[in-house]
Amino acid sequence: THPNPVSVNGQITQRGAGVIGLVGVSPNGPTVPTLISNDVEAADYGPSIFDGRTIPHALDAILAQGSAQVLVINVFVAATHNTAVTAEANTVPADLIVELPHIPYAGPVMKDTTGVTTLVSGTDYTWEENTNRITILNTTDYGSGISIKAAYTWFDTSKVLAAHIVGGNTSGVRTGASLLELAYSDFGLLPIILIAPGFSQTAAF
Repeated sequence: THPNPVSVNGQITQRGAGVIGLVGVSPNGPTVPTLISNDVEAADYGPSIFDGRTIPHALDAILAQGSAQVLVINVFVAATHNTAVTAEANTVPADLIVELPHIPYAGPVMKDTTGVTTLVSGTDYTWEENTNRITILNTTDYGSGISIKAAYTWFDTSKVLAAHIVGGNTSGVRTGASLLELAYSDFGLLPIILIAPGFSQTAAF
């Protein structure tokens, strides 16, 4: 730990006792360093659902302890961390609730077994937002035992690597945890606690 005040590039500044540096991932929210201090701001990173996103869960836990400032580094890159399915077959069960293998973070497009006819949301089915649950409404055409196909994009946590969390500095472009080194110049603060849920054991971090 470092005493207060500390010197940064020859300037004296105070370390805020409540400042936390959080490096994580969420398909929602800013992907530039962002200072969060309340639940309203934290909501930008999406709900605390169990699809591999780490930032919402961490913010919930931190802010539940009282007032704090959290400098969030979201390493999510859509082209890297998304997986899209275009014709995922699912059989309608007896209870008419289809549970997709993954949680879409935007409304799925549902089609009939041929993949030609698009089902109408609100008429043929409903999707419970932030879940993998599709409830069939049109039981005449898409009842129990019928196969329907889903197209959607989901956040693939298996694609989030330690290297994305640790980041680095390539030709002056910083990524991942290395962005925390700009905390003072950008925000006038220095996080005293650094966390990376799921990756805190990474030696480089």
